[in-house]
Amino acid sequence: MGSHYQFKCGTCGFEIEMSGGFDFGMVAATQTISCRDCGTLMDVHAGEAPTTSPKDVVSMTLHCSKSREHEVVHWNHPGPCPKCGMTMARGPQTMLWD
Repeated sequence: MGSHYQFKCGTCGFEIEMSGGFDFGMVAATQTISCRDCGTLMDVHAGEAPTTSPKDVVSMTLHCSKSREHEVVHWNHPGPCPKCGMTMARGPQTMLWD
């Protein structure tokens, strides 16, 4: 079962709910990415669970949900805020997903 957490930047106040890295439910695996063009973080589909592992995702080319042309990088907690570059803090768990 996958989890979402509240993430917040203590410097600029940017907040978002997401997994915060590789995660998987019963059917799908996700990876958090940072889109440099959108200036945000998002979880994207990274494969099928349970056959996808974190090792598999490292070499995958993942895409922003808004445009395949956007520049993205894999993001894992603790990671930089996409707005100001300071480290994001992970808060409480907000959701479980399958």
